Amino acid sequence: MSTPSITAQVEPATPRSGIGGRLPAGTWAIYLAAMALLTGGYVIAHATGPHWLNTGPVYNLIGGASVVALVIGARNNSPRFRLPWYLLAVGMS
Repeated sequence: MSTPSITAQVEPATPRSGIGGRLPAGTWAIYLAAMALLTGGYVIAHATGPHWLNTGPVYNLIGGASVVALVIGARNNSPRFRLPWYLLAVGMS
């Protein structure tokens, strides 16, 4: 007596176009490095200068970039459960 095997077929992801499309593999590392430098510069500029780096627009750029990263990440990586990620992005904005 043999047992039936259960197999699941997974469809390959289709590339999307536009702002939420597939990004090159190292894009997250570039984003991480850029935000680390910008955030570090923002903190250091508070004590030493230049003072233009410690302004509201730079602070808003850091926060806005995280919202955009959440939306793009949700679109690319979680096709079924996007709502929690979108709600987190709305809460951060």
